[in-house]
Amino acid sequence: MSSFEPNFGDSAMTVPSLAQRCIAIDLEVGRESGRIHHFAAIRGDSPDRPLVYSGGRLDAALRDLEALAGGADFVLGHNLMAFDIPQLHAVAPELRLLGLPAIDTLYLSPLAFPRNPYHRLVKHYKDGGLLRFRQNDPELDTRICLQLLADEEEAFGALSESNPRLLSAWHWIVSKRPKDAGFACLFDAVRGLPRPNDADGSAAARHCLAATACSTAARNILGTEPTDGWPLAFALAWLSVAGGNSVMPPWVRHEFPEAAQLVRQFRDVRCDDPACEWCGAHHNPKHMLKRWFGFSEFRPEPACEDGKPMQESIVEAAMRGEHVLGILPTGTGKSICYQVPALSRYENTGALTIVISPLVALMEDQVFGLQAKGVTSCVALNSLLSMPERSDARERVRLGDIAILLVSPEQLRNRGFRKVVEQREIGAWVLDEAHCLSKWGHDFRTDYRYVGRFIKESAGSGPTPPVCSTGPGRIARRAKTPMRRADSSMWQ
Repeated sequence: MSSFEPNFGDSAMTVPSLAQRCIAIDLEVGRESGRIHHFAAIRGDSPDRPLVYSGGRLDAALRDLEALAGGADFVLGHNLMAFDIPQLHAVAPELRLLGLPAIDTLYLSPLAFPRNPYHRLVKHYKDGGLLRFRQNDPELDTRICLQLLADEEEAFGALSESNPRLLSAWHWIVSKRPKDAGFACLFDAVRGLPRPNDADGSAAARHCLAATACSTAARNILGTEPTDGWPLAFALAWLSVAGGNSVMPPWVRHEFPEAAQLVRQFRDVRCDDPACEWCGAHHNPKHMLKRWFGFSEFRPEPACEDGKPMQESIVEAAMRGEHVLGILPTGTGKSICYQVPALSRYENTGALTIVISPLVALMEDQVFGLQAKGVTSCVALNSLLSMPERSDARERVRLGDIAILLVSPEQLRNRGFRKVVEQREIGAWVLDEAHCLSKWGHDFRTDYRYVGRFIKESAGSGPTPPVCSTGPGRIARRAKTPMRRADSSMWQ
């Protein structure tokens, strides 16, 4: 990614008709002072005449900005809606520029480029910034932004041929509010059609969800009119490429948590309608066991009191998102109990399952075992990996290639590990070989003391993901009280 060098020479820069009607801006604001100390603006129809302010009289520079904006139809930026416009409004609310329809390329990027690798100009982290080649260069960023809009329009143009209903659904969803007038104009131009009416827009969205979501959830969600359509637009974008190596951008999950919630409602909550094909297949433990491992039935023994295989009962509970303590005799397939839910969760929502395992050999066995079944979305991170191997594993996790990440408890305090998992939605935690804690308690490995804290910290203000602990049957005989104590500290 860092090897890409954009060519923004005056004659080389190509902008489409819509970008030619824009004035692109980018501000640099002091973190401590909160003041604008550097900004740049470029007209799409005259990219060879940029306005650059790097100190001096801000009021005079803003008058020049107002003059440059004269005749422009749109104001353009990356993170424009949440950052640049509020900053300008705070210092000069009288600017006519602020009354122009706004187009934010940050909002458009997850729609135009939902599949990995992400667009070469867009960083993949919470603040959603552009990929810089020089530090603090607003002029470069405005040129990048104009080029990014060109690439987004090209991507939408291709989509109008390959998936016109999705484009129609987005047009309908994100054009309802007056503040989104710029996006409405963009989709008008790309589609060559006005915004669909409610009947046509809703029908287009339902068509996009027909084979990718629970029919009950689709009907209920599309039957209510949201105040902000962007979470639904981001959810539809991810669902259009679901099942591959793509994750919802972290800034979307951070700024629009409803988007990830919608994905879970669409695909990860079983409805009661027996006619729902999605739920009948994707929430059926036996179906998913057959899909991932080729087995038609779970092991008949050990069985629960009702005669149902214990494996199946544990998998059912885990797929419902419950906290689970699974105790099975050695050699009866404990790993299946978390692997089936983890792989199903990954396919449904893109979420990552993190397995904390005490021994490197156990991690390698799990990875090799899954690979033997054709499952390549599992990787281990441990101290025995070389630097290139560790870097490759982290990158696969970051980009969404990985469903199951096996780590030692020591990794939870590794800064690189923490940074990588911030990029992903964590769907569940698994404490494998829990008998190690039941027998020796927290003294077995000091870093187990930090597991509960890390789980809470990673959840932030949201709900704690389900936690699953697995161990052999002898766990119940060895130390019931330590097991309960360890279990409680992990889950609270």
